[in-house]
Amino acid sequence: LTGKFTSSCWQKEFDPTLRIFSTLGQPNWLASYLVLLLPLSLYKTITSKSPEAKYIFFASSIIIFLALVLTNSRAGAIGAGTAIILSLFFTGLGNLKENRLISTSLAIIFIIIIVIFGTKLTSRIKEGVYAQSQNTSAAKPVQTSLTSGGTESGQIRLIVWKGAGDIFTHWPILGSGPETFVSSYYLFRPAAHNQTSEWEFFYNKAHNEFLNYLANIGILGFLSYLAFLASVAFLSLKSKDGVNKIIFASIFGYLITIFFGFSVVATSTIFTLFAAMSVFVANQNTIKIYRLKLLDNSSVVFASLALIILSGVYFSTVIARMYFAETLIKNAQSSSTFSSLITYRNAITTDPVKNPYLLADFAYNLATSLPDVEIPDSKHRIGTQALESANEAIKIAPNNFLINQKVAKTFLLLIDQETQITSRAQELGSKLTRQAPTYPGAYITYAKIQIATNDKDGAKKTLEKSLMLKPDLPEAQDLLGQLTINK
Repeated sequence: LTGKFTSSCWQKEFDPTLRIFSTLGQPNWLASYLVLLLPLSLYKTITSKSPEAKYIFFASSIIIFLALVLTNSRAGAIGAGTAIILSLFFTGLGNLKENRLISTSLAIIFIIIIVIFGTKLTSRIKEGVYAQSQNTSAAKPVQTSLTSGGTESGQIRLIVWKGAGDIFTHWPILGSGPETFVSSYYLFRPAAHNQTSEWEFFYNKAHNEFLNYLANIGILGFLSYLAFLASVAFLSLKSKDGVNKIIFASIFGYLITIFFGFSVVATSTIFTLFAAMSVFVANQNTIKIYRLKLLDNSSVVFASLALIILSGVYFSTVIARMYFAETLIKNAQSSSTFSSLITYRNAITTDPVKNPYLLADFAYNLATSLPDVEIPDSKHRIGTQALESANEAIKIAPNNFLINQKVAKTFLLLIDQETQITSRAQELGSKLTRQAPTYPGAYITYAKIQIATNDKDGAKKTLEKSLMLKPDLPEAQDLLGQLTINK
């Protein structure tokens, strides 16, 4: 991109010279992926009979371990350490002695890698330990070199975990719903989050897979997940096959990494395949084959195949439409011209389901384009279309804070043109503060609506509340100062 063989094309927040992440997009995710693979690679290095296989797995173990260190992931380091210890135990002392040369060589190389490349990782571990040993008050965030002056990530995790625990205690049986953490967290978001460097970030995960399950699907879903893990562990450990026990080591190390983070598609795929492998290996001597006599009928076979093909074609078109819709959304977001509005409309038409986030974004972008429209009829038509999309978005997801906030900002832009939405804008602004009672941004949006509707006294009280939550909020300070001067 820059014409240079460097990493300068990356943004500061995603500097691969500090922490590598490959195509997974985040260092901790890559670390989880590698923790799953490392024990199996080490086991095959030691137990393979073929010299060629030993060399291949020897090289892969070194590469995987080096990559793990370069992710600078503390969760990855803990998970990898545990997985390595378990895999060595399951490999057995006899195998290690029999392959003393290659085992010792690996150990020496691993130590050299840590000494040469592990400086940032050990620094992060020390900073994390120091942060938790100090007063965890968010008023004095611990700084780290990797976050360029941001709050120590372990400290932020503790805050998010508390919010996740509060979600679970509020909906203990079934949770707030699958994948609803991004919105439900705002309702229980600890006020201490406002004093961190990530106070404006939205969290779609609890940064702890187990708390995430408890918050999203409650105790029933969580116990189902634990039952699944327990059954895989039982089948792996009872098996006499060494590979199955190594799979247990991989999965156990992986579970440690997602205790401090969460799973993603790439890691979940490997984890699920490993779980399936353990079940298959444990039961390979008890597999039974059943023959369905119904399939002896050629017409039944033909009808079944036709149904499968038609279903496959249909669902393939659904997936294709979702892909093209996402592509159109990204194209629309990267442009600020009127052509992006057409792209948004095409994305809405292409998407096989009604996406409230997309509808809210489209409404907001329509509203922001109004100042550049000079023809009254066109202005009215665009305003009406923005209002329709906004209404549809909140109709689909009335309790989603992020969507309501985007719609509230849309209403704010439309108030001058669509005067009939004044009361609805005030109502939605007030709702934001109830949906996110500790988030200063909600109060800022509500205060702006109050100012636009000439409720200056109400706006002043709202801004004072936002400053109680975050005293160093410049936008609230400026708005409050302007109200005081104008008064």
